[in-house]
Amino acid sequence: MYLKDPNDKETLEKVRALLAGLPADQKKYFRVIDRAKMDAVGANPVAVMALSGENGGSFNGSMKGKR
Repeated sequence: MYLKDPNDKETLEKVRALLAGLPADQKKYFRVIDRAKMDAVGANPVAVMALSGENGGSFNGSMKGKR
């Protein structure tokens, strides 16, 4: 995930809280990857966090639902 301002800790914490507050039946489909884990594998240094699909979950460019 990229932020317009990579130093915007307030927005990052809001996103983390939104993800953490999802019901377990939704959270089981993704894993949050923090900056430390991203650094360990040489990920893009501009991204502040990442999501990885789990239990058959995946991400793509399509969108369904409310905009």
